[in-house]
Amino acid sequence: MADPILFIGVVSHAGSSYAGSQGETGLAAQIAAALPDTVVHVNTRDLWTESGQSPPDDAGLDSLNAEIQFEGTWRRYLGLPPSAQEQLRILSRRLALFRHRRRGTLPNVERLLNIELSHVDLLRRGLESGAPYLLILEDDAECLDIKDLAAGISAIVIGSARPDLVNLSHSFSIAELGVGSLLAPHESVAWGGTRPRSILRTRKLITNTVCALLYSKSFAETIHSGLTRLPTFPVLPIDWKVNKVISQLPVTSSTDACWWIDPAPVTQRSMHSLDSSSRPAILDA
Repeated sequence: MADPILFIGVVSHAGSSYAGSQGETGLAAQIAAALPDTVVHVNTRDLWTESGQSPPDDAGLDSLNAEIQFEGTWRRYLGLPPSAQEQLRILSRRLALFRHRRRGTLPNVERLLNIELSHVDLLRRGLESGAPYLLILEDDAECLDIKDLAAGISAIVIGSARPDLVNLSHSFSIAELGVGSLLAPHESVAWGGTRPRSILRTRKLITNTVCALLYSKSFAETIHSGLTRLPTFPVLPIDWKVNKVISQLPVTSSTDACWWIDPAPVTQRSMHSLDSSSRPAILDA
């Protein structure tokens, strides 16, 4: 049997508010219906919970501290200069951390671990499928125009440019992430879908959350390997874990290493309503 052209993995769980993503009407199934030779795997298992392990007593506090610290590391990776506004934001987060500790409302790291292990498991399954590209979706990913999305993905998968990583989701804005200076219109590649969208190339590998990321097989292997090498504790949200792996990679000079689709065809429903996905981003820092 020939290898599929695309593997789609869906990160979900049994009690998800977006359980519709797991079935035939879900985004992954609709993409697969439009693209022959696509394999879909929906992961609803809580792999950390199934392991029977318990996190350390201070895991929630350590997780918040680690997230605050890595945000600074990521800003330096992006090349963002220190600012008074950023210092105030960090101070505010540390004060919030203190309040969470006093109130006993620290984050549920077991949920974060279940999400992380689901991503890792799906990357492994995608690599084992032999597909040249892996699309990993979180279950709150949705799209208004499946035909456009499927055509755009198909053009990337069979195209000659072969990017390592493609950001497909409308999660945070370019301005919120501060990555405008890293983006520029791609000179030689156009979006292959039915709606007007731009392909922006990036000067560094960057992500807009892990809601909808398209990985080349080789880059998926790099991310999978990096995630499995990172220590389990302190716990970081999977978005930051992937960014941590990226921040430790050698800097690439390829204009086709990472793409950003604007406006994004996929909306992260836990952050936005579907009708907001059609707005183009603004290239500012």
